[in-house]
Amino acid sequence: MTNLCPEIFRKRVVVEGLYGIDPPDAAFIEAFLLGLSRDLRMRPLTSVLVFSPDHHSELHHGIAGFLPWVESGCSLYTWSDKR
Repeated sequence: MTNLCPEIFRKRVVVEGLYGIDPPDAAFIEAFLLGLSRDLRMRPLTSVLVFSPDHHSELHHGIAGFLPWVESGCSLYTWSDKR
C-alpha cells in the first residue's frame, strides 16, 4: 500500500479483551473514554458519541463509543454475546 502522506507520523493501537460487566451501558462507555483521555493526556474535541449498531447489523450486537481527540481519536466496541 502506498503511503499517501509520508510526512504525517501515525501510530495505531488495537486492544482486545474480555469484560465482566453485564452489560456495559452508555455511562460506562463515556466514563471509560473520558478516563482514557485523561490517562493518555489527549484532548477531546467533542463529547463522547455512544451508539449501538443493533438495529443495523445482524453481526454486531452491543454498544460502542467514539471520542475524537485533537491529537487523534478513540473507538470502543463491545459485543454483548461475546463479552
